[in-house]
Amino acid sequence: MPGRPVSCASAEMAGASHRAARVRAPRSKGRGVAWPWPTHARPALLGIGHDSSRRQAHGRLHSVEHPGMTNHPLALWLALAHTSGLHRRVVRLAMTWAGVPPGAHTEGDCAPWLARLSRAPWGRALQEVLRLSDASVRVEQVARWMGQDPAHMVLTPGHPRWPVWLAASPDPPVLLYAHGALALLDRPALAIVGTRRPTGQGREIASRLARCAAAHGWCVVSGLASGIDACAHQAALAEPGRSIAVLGTGIDQCYPAHHAQLARQLATEGLLLSEYPLGTHAAKHHFPCRNRIVAGLASSTLVIEAAARSGSLLTAQMAVDMGRDVLAVPGSIYSEHSQGCHGLIQQGAGLIDGEEALLSALNGSPATAPAQPERLPALRNLPAPSPPLPDGSLSSPTSRRAARPTRRQAGSRLQASGSALLHSCQASSPHDGEHSLSSEQASPPDTSELDALDRLGWDPFSLERAQRCLEMDTGSTSQRLLDEELAGRLSRLPGGRWQRIR
Repeated sequence: MPGRPVSCASAEMAGASHRAARVRAPRSKGRGVAWPWPTHARPALLGIGHDSSRRQAHGRLHSVEHPGMTNHPLALWLALAHTSGLHRRVVRLAMTWAGVPPGAHTEGDCAPWLARLSRAPWGRALQEVLRLSDASVRVEQVARWMGQDPAHMVLTPGHPRWPVWLAASPDPPVLLYAHGALALLDRPALAIVGTRRPTGQGREIASRLARCAAAHGWCVVSGLASGIDACAHQAALAEPGRSIAVLGTGIDQCYPAHHAQLARQLATEGLLLSEYPLGTHAAKHHFPCRNRIVAGLASSTLVIEAAARSGSLLTAQMAVDMGRDVLAVPGSIYSEHSQGCHGLIQQGAGLIDGEEALLSALNGSPATAPAQPERLPALRNLPAPSPPLPDGSLSSPTSRRAARPTRRQAGSRLQASGSALLHSCQASSPHDGEHSLSSEQASPPDTSELDALDRLGWDPFSLERAQRCLEMDTGSTSQRLLDEELAGRLSRLPGGRWQRIR
């Protein structure tokens, strides 16, 4: 059609069709294309075949399982969103071309939309892709799932509950499966991410900061992973702000399996979200996609304990690319769990050393999402670099501490390191491999296998804290600390406290 932007969609559709055509499927009889709807939900797609220019499309979608699917464009969203080989941007372009009203809440006759799609330059390629897809199974499955619980919802862009911050991100999902309180999507959100194997100190920090943010009305967003994610979810659920978990599986699945109880609590008192089809199991490549939604839902991303090569740093880089605030909690210079956070702070991320600093940073975050997100991180209260001393010597330690980069310099540094960061995160360290499935089993991790000193951290600690971290009685804990002191790994401090020295 003249006047319609074709862009690169034709090539992408053709490529998707070629990939889908590798799957052998029986061809439909007659001149039309056999569309992938079940008998009870199939539109009378007269003219949506090769002879579409000489016929008129009629019919509408029906679903006997869930009345909300009747005459509903949601079935078309599902068919396009979950067809293998179609990228998200192609799906969005197709829905725009078809003139489908945004939002799964909008009802309408699908026939005119399908007719417009058939007249697109890449209409035949799209038809072939859909013909070879399993969209009929998806529609039936989603209809049953939505009928099981009123809290089961499918959201598409334009829905009244579609997250504003996510809509402002450069690559939002095509749709979201939701289970829980959709009202949480209207609240300001803070993403909290970190290592799956935190120290005892890291767990305490994550719980304190998540509880603080949630107590002040901020919704805590994370990925339901072990470690920092779980601590943040659990702490936030006890406060008014609550918590949202973004899954790397279908919303009817739970990974890791030992978080099943936490997932049920989130579905009841918080919110679960996923862009993956029902029944989708965990896969390594799902987690970076999940992380982009975690970063996209929040105005700020807080990193707690991350190694130099960590999936958490990938989430931070995604937040930078979206123009969101990046915050980090510092730690010991001896701890590998602090290297990633220190790197972020050096590149301009906000330093968070307690609840007061966190609230100050959050109060500076905008309440609404920008129409077009900036490409620089919104770093606040960073003093300008101090000038060199008159004699040309290096600045003093005090001035070096004050010489924080400006906002534009910080954004340039973070973006310049983006490629290297993405490359390093793809080869995640086994110590912090958030994307590794083999290291996160269905049963809770055996804490006895973790190094005792790593769980104690590098800050001074008391005998009582060591007893909690080591999960030993008082006598056994004292003996263990004495052994570590004799080995030169711990030092005794005044006041009955200890500290790791190597």
